[in-house]
Amino acid sequence: MTGDRFETVAWVYDAGELALLVSLFEWEEIPILPLGRHHISAQWNIVVALGGVRLRVRADDMPAAQALLAGLERTPRKSVRFFAKDKLVDILLVLLFVFLGGLAVPARIQADFAVARRERSA
Repeated sequence: MTGDRFETVAWVYDAGELALLVSLFEWEEIPILPLGRHHISAQWNIVVALGGVRLRVRADDMPAAQALLAGLERTPRKSVRFFAKDKLVDILLVLLFVFLGGLAVPARIQADFAVARRERSA
């Protein structure tokens, strides 16, 4: 019955990372149990408060799972740049677009026609 014991191998706080890790474990044929995976899809904004999604594997598969995670390349997240390489220029351009997009379109003036109406004759 030692094969029925599960151990936590990782905590995940992002839906994309969860999907990639679950598919990676399935590809390597390591059974995985993601506890709380539905919180990350339904209420992603409170996943950190809930402690993330725990990825659990059988105790027998723990060395293979740790080796798989150790072989992953960690890349730092880059900051988002919209238009320029300078962050200040990006902020100023975004503010300019918001300001210009928020301006109201001039009101259209109804055309005034000087044509007299004809009276209906019965």
